[in-house]
Amino acid sequence: MDEIKKLRDKIDVIDDKLMNLLEKRYILTREIGIQKEQSNKEVFDVNRESHILNKISKYSHSPQIRHVYTTIIHESKKEQRK
Repeated sequence: MDEIKKLRDKIDVIDDKLMNLLEKRYILTREIGIQKEQSNKEVFDVNRESHILNKISKYSHSPQIRHVYTTIIHESKKEQRK
């Protein structure tokens, strides 16, 4: 097996885990949206968003991870509004 195939196989395993975790995250996000709606809270929580984005700085690929998480947060807000 060539080296590129081996590396891609490793990425595939990671991607499967990421997708599974994202699915679970969006289920929880929807539940939070229901709780916020019932308690008349706003979807946007600046403290929570800052907390998540600040944790990213410790990673060597933080610009790329920040970009991904900005999208995740945006989609989470949409999910909470459903």
